[in-house]
Amino acid sequence: MSLSKSIPSIRSLKLSAKQIASTKSIPLSQALDLVANDYGFTHWTLMHKYFKSIRINNLESIWQSFLPGEMLLLSAAEGAGKLSFALNLALYAAQIKLPVKYYSMHFNESFIFERLNKISCSNLGSCSQQEQYMEVVEKCFDQKTLIEKIKKDKPGSLLIVDYLQAIVPHREMDPYNDFVRELKLIAQQHALRVLILSQVNKEFNFESLEYIAGGRSISRHFTHVIHIEPQQQANKDERGIFLVKSIHYQKQKLFLQFNKENYLFL
Repeated sequence: MSLSKSIPSIRSLKLSAKQIASTKSIPLSQALDLVANDYGFTHWTLMHKYFKSIRINNLESIWQSFLPGEMLLLSAAEGAGKLSFALNLALYAAQIKLPVKYYSMHFNESFIFERLNKISCSNLGSCSQQEQYMEVVEKCFDQKTLIEKIKKDKPGSLLIVDYLQAIVPHREMDPYNDFVRELKLIAQQHALRVLILSQVNKEFNFESLEYIAGGRSISRHFTHVIHIEPQQQANKDERGIFLVKSIHYQKQKLFLQFNKENYLFL
C-alpha cells in the first residue's frame, strides 16, 4: 500500500477528519476511517501504522519529499557539509530542468559553480555546466531586499538561502521570525521550494529545536528541519542526517557517506 504522490501529513488528515465529523455529525473515529479509505486503507489505524513505518534512506528520498510550496531548514556546524548537501539537492532540481536560485551571503559565484560542477561530473558522469539552470546572487544581506528579489523569482523554482544568520534583521526580538513567515507565504503562493541553511546555536538536541540560532520561533514555519552531524568512523567519512521535523515523516536518523573529493552524499 502506498500514499498518493502528494504526500499528506497526519496532522492535516486529522483536521480533515474533524471537519467531516462536524459536517456529517458522525463520531471522529468513523470520520478518521473515511479519510483512510480515500487513501486505500480500510481503517485509520492501518494508515497511521503505515505512515510511521515510512523511512527516508537516501538523498533522493529527501528531495522527493520536498514539495513545491514547502520550506526546509538545513542546520549544521561550520564545515559539516551544508553547502555540499544543498548543491546535491540543487542537482536533482537541475536534472528535471527546474530553475535554481542560490542566494549566497558567504561564498562567491565561481566557488559555488566549481563545487556544483564537481558534484555533477561525479554523479552524472558528465561535466555539463549547470549555469543554465542555476543563478547565484551574492551578498544580499538585507531582509527586505531579499524578500523583494524572491517575490520576482520564477514559480516552481528551488531557492537556496545561505545562510540565515548572515542576513541582517530589522528587529532585536525574534529577528528572523517575520522574515521566515513572509518567505513561507511567498513559497506557498509561487510553488517555490525554499531551502535555508542555518548555523547551530549550541550542541545539537534531537528532541528540541533550541539548538538552531533563532530557535523555536522560526522552526514552526518550516515543513522540514534537517541537521547534519559528522560521524567519523574507520575508513569512512559519514554524516548523520537527523530528520528533526517533517510533516511527511516521523523523526528519524540515517547515515550518508560523504565523499570529500567530489562532495557527493551517497
